[in-house]
Amino acid sequence: MSILWNSRQGLYQVRVRNPLHNHGPREKTPPREPSPGSNLPFLSEELPPRLGEEENEEDGEGEGDGDGGTPSAESDAQQQQQQQPSKPAVKRIKVRGLRDVAVKAYCEWQESYVQSPLLKAEFRKARDVALENGLDLEQMHLDQDWEFFVENGVKKGIARRFIEDIGEWARLFEELSGN
Repeated sequence: MSILWNSRQGLYQVRVRNPLHNHGPREKTPPREPSPGSNLPFLSEELPPRLGEEENEEDGEGEGDGDGGTPSAESDAQQQQQQQPSKPAVKRIKVRGLRDVAVKAYCEWQESYVQSPLLKAEFRKARDVALENGLDLEQMHLDQDWEFFVENGVKKGIARRFIEDIGEWARLFEELSGN
C-alpha cells in the first residue's frame, strides 16, 4: 500500500497492492517467526484474553437469583447486560485527510485481502452503508458496532472485519505517510 499526498488537489492518494491478490492458492510455508523487537502474537502462540473477558467470567460466578421472589424488569435487564460481553476499550485514532475518501481507501484495502468478487462486493456494501449514514473511520472505530452493518444487510464476517481492522489500517496509514 502506498499513500501519496497530491498537493494540487489537497488529497491523499492511496494505492493498495496485495501480493496475494488474485494469484491463486499459496504454497504451504513454514510458520513465521516474530521479527526482533516485535510484540505481535503469532498463530502458534496462545492469544491473551480480550479486555473484560476475565472480569465477566468472575462476575457471573456465585450470583444467585437474589431474594428468591419474582424477578422484576430491572433485574431482567441487569441479567441480560451481564450476559452480553462488554466491548473492549479501543484507542482513539486520527485519520488525516477527507473522511469519506479515507473510508473508500480503507474499503479498497479490505478488498485487497479477498479474492472472491462476492466478498469484495460485501466490503463495498459495508462502505456504502457507512457513507450513507455519515460514518467515518474514527466514529466506526470508537463505536465497534459491527451489528449495525449486519442489520443493514452486510454479512456478519465482513461486518466484523470491516469494523475490527480499522485500527490496523490507521496504524499502517500513519507509518506509510511518514508521521
